[in-house]
Amino acid sequence: AGLVLFSSFWLEGLEKRVLGFSLRAAVITFEFIWTGSLPFPPRTQGLHAKLLWISIWMVALGSWALALFPDQEKAMLHIIFIGGFSLMIFAVATVVVLSHCGEAARLQHKIWALRIILLSIIFALIFRVSAAYFPEYYFSMLAYASGLWLLAGLIWFIFALPKVVTIPANPEKEDAPCQTDE
Repeated sequence: AGLVLFSSFWLEGLEKRVLGFSLRAAVITFEFIWTGSLPFPPRTQGLHAKLLWISIWMVALGSWALALFPDQEKAMLHIIFIGGFSLMIFAVATVVVLSHCGEAARLQHKIWALRIILLSIIFALIFRVSAAYFPEYYFSMLAYASGLWLLAGLIWFIFALPKVVTIPANPEKEDAPCQTDE
């Protein structure tokens, strides 16, 4: 699968863009289905798991959208990057921070930051993809999209910073609860 995926970029570079995009979409979709990431929702109930699942769907759907609408390449790539990879990063980073700080149990509860991040990413994606279809508002829509994405990043930073700057009570134990250095 890795070699096929790698060859899709070569096809794209050799002016076989649609074939390269289609091959890439097929490999990505096959891998997600084969690993069980798609199509069914996660069994874990936390919002972080749902965000990860949504992001996987966005990578797959964005890859197919790119293959089907190659003339809108930039907009379709943003489905993959904003809706897919950036949402994936926020979800996984939340798991890492809470787990390493000994607060993994919070992942099963409502996390206010993830809700705001999800809404910000959804609207950022809508504005960015729509910008291609409204040329008279293109730069305004890009500004809204980037502002909303930055809002998501700022919210995550505000959420994560207190956890990152704490010192573990027992540094030998990775999942030890964190304590402040006061």
